[in-house]
Amino acid sequence: MSAESSAESIGAGSLGADPTPDVGAREVGAPRAGGRPRADGLQPVDQRARALATRLLRTADTGSLATLAGDGYPFASLVTTATDYDGAPVLLLSSLSLHTRALQLDPRCSLLVGQPGPGDPLAHPRLSVIANGARVDRGHRDHRWLRERFLARHPMAARYADFADFDFYRLEIVGARLNGGFANAFAMQPQDLIAPPSDDLPLFAEAVPPLIEWLNSTRLEDMRLIARQLCAQIEGAWRVVGIDPSGIDLKTEDRGTRCEFDPPHVRAAEVSARIEALVVQARERGDCATERLSD
Repeated sequence: MSAESSAESIGAGSLGADPTPDVGAREVGAPRAGGRPRADGLQPVDQRARALATRLLRTADTGSLATLAGDGYPFASLVTTATDYDGAPVLLLSSLSLHTRALQLDPRCSLLVGQPGPGDPLAHPRLSVIANGARVDRGHRDHRWLRERFLARHPMAARYADFADFDFYRLEIVGARLNGGFANAFAMQPQDLIAPPSDDLPLFAEAVPPLIEWLNSTRLEDMRLIARQLCAQIEGAWRVVGIDPSGIDLKTEDRGTRCEFDPPHVRAAEVSARIEALVVQARERGDCATERLSD
């Protein structure tokens, strides 16, 4: 959907996801050949910057949504967030809220997500997305899978997601600014965050929900192993909250992480085998760590 889209409805199909290895702000800020900032202080966008921006967007549970209120002044609200299969932000909004009424009048908006941590809050990475908010009609094909993806990440929202005054909104990205820490700012384009179309997506969207349910009911120990061994996370009650063609999203009560498929852009018929491959890789790393401890 173009930047001129209104907030009334969305008819465009959802897509795949961009390959984004898990990186941190220090990696993005590392010296690079020919990577001098421009006169405006922005760094050249590279794959590490794209990876960090995508990870921030994919793992965010909340964000600050800024809309243009009727008086012309910006209005910021705390919202819960998820992503579509292609990485576009998805929000569940009530028509009674000021920010929703603002979007209906003017779809232009911005969403800020970040990675909090100890010490100076400005030393941690954050991403500001510039977008147009598009309401997803309840009868549209995308509505069902956006609902499934959002509720997998925010199960408590099931209590009100189907109320008449609530609707899902997809943010059609027109640009973004990534701040990866001091002197590490990047101006990003939609293609840096959003993957190209996939003709396999309807099959993928059918396959994923039962697969997530099965993994969370029978393979939780393997999911915890993936989080610890492949994502360098601490022990916790990790569960799957999303699978897209480029990776798997895991979450505990207070944190989230993401493990990428390599190579990305997995088709529906391949996704189970790819997750099994991640499990094998995690077990091998765990065995190596155990051997090192016993030496």
